[in-house]
Amino acid sequence: MDGVKENASTISKVEKEKKIAETSKALAQSKDIETARKQFKALSASIITSSSPKERDHAGLKIASCPMANAKWLQKEETLRNPYYGSSMLECGAFEKTQ
Repeated sequence: MDGVKENASTISKVEKEKKIAETSKALAQSKDIETARKQFKALSASIITSSSPKERDHAGLKIASCPMANAKWLQKEETLRNPYYGSSMLECGAFEKTQ
């Protein structure tokens, strides 16, 4: 039964990585800022859900969230920099507490 769980876990990981790659490509091909922000939101969500708190901590990444955009992103800097509203609301949001 452990082999079945390992295979399911591997398939799930491959699917997550495929989604990240597809969303990254869509972000790179965005023609306007609204489309880019939509793709960035999807990409951030995929990366956050596919990474563990330990992996993010090791990389020095924190999860930040914006209630106005209903979105999250990863960030290394200590000062919040909201990618969804640009300079108009650059510091809107908060870092999530780590476990």
